[in-house]
Amino acid sequence: IAWRRGVHGYRLVLVGIGLGVVGKTYFGNDQTGFFLSGRAGLMHAKVEASATGIGSGSDSSNKPYFGVGLGYDFSPKWGMSLNFDHQKGSSDDLSVTARTVSVGVEARF
Repeated sequence: IAWRRGVHGYRLVLVGIGLGVVGKTYFGNDQTGFFLSGRAGLMHAKVEASATGIGSGSDSSNKPYFGVGLGYDFSPKWGMSLNFDHQKGSSDDLSVTARTVSVGVEARF
């Protein structure tokens, strides 16, 4: 994930990569229909900040992340979901929290 913001002489960049696990449970018997998913893992995030006339700095951290999703599998080959994820990155002087809502499409081979 990369986020860049540059307004009025400042710039903030957040880049992260994570490794985690996903669990999924179905409300039906044949692995189709509605499902609930959960995910958790560890994210390595790097924050870079600069401001005109002040300077710049960067820091990185390793923080846990988590998320939940609700979806529908139309067949064993594909489904859709609505997901919520929470990630956090911090340094000595800065804390960044990212809460993301996304729509997912799964294609299984």
